[in-house]
Amino acid sequence: QEGERNEMKTIFALFDSYSGADEAVDGLLADDFAEEEMNALALAPTVKENMDVNLHAVDVQKSEEIGGKTVRGLAALFGGEQPVHVRGSGDLLAAGELATLLATRASATNNGDDPLQEALEEFGVPRDTATDYRAGIVDGGVLVWVRTQDERAAAAASALRAQNGRGVGAYPGS
Repeated sequence: QEGERNEMKTIFALFDSYSGADEAVDGLLADDFAEEEMNALALAPTVKENMDVNLHAVDVQKSEEIGGKTVRGLAALFGGEQPVHVRGSGDLLAAGELATLLATRASATNNGDDPLQEALEEFGVPRDTATDYRAGIVDGGVLVWVRTQDERAAAAASALRAQNGRGVGAYPGS
């Protein structure tokens, strides 16, 4: 029956800074979104420059304290992830199942002009928006997206906008 289907939505937002994306992830967590619903994509240098914890320690002790600091937000999402090289964009860190799939697709693409943009478009992001997202990532921004139940999509979009997420939109994301 039509009313019984659990429809999923994927809400994307680009953040100009790591700190803005981190605050957005904190807002999502405060709104009871699970880390498993979240994905993030950023250049490895952007993450490393902004993270104040050891990535390897995060991988081993994700849910524990590191040096007296509880690891959460983007540090927990990116912790332990290995960068993949994407031609034309650089070394990307992907956090979350969908982000990992997207980065893997982009890194494996040998044809076309821009593998990252093409991978975003394959995920259902419109061409112009994919261009903006790719440019934002290359300029040191962080792309964050949430895959959640249809009825929670508006709350996810609101949380992303609250931290000045740009290009907030719902796309297929698969």
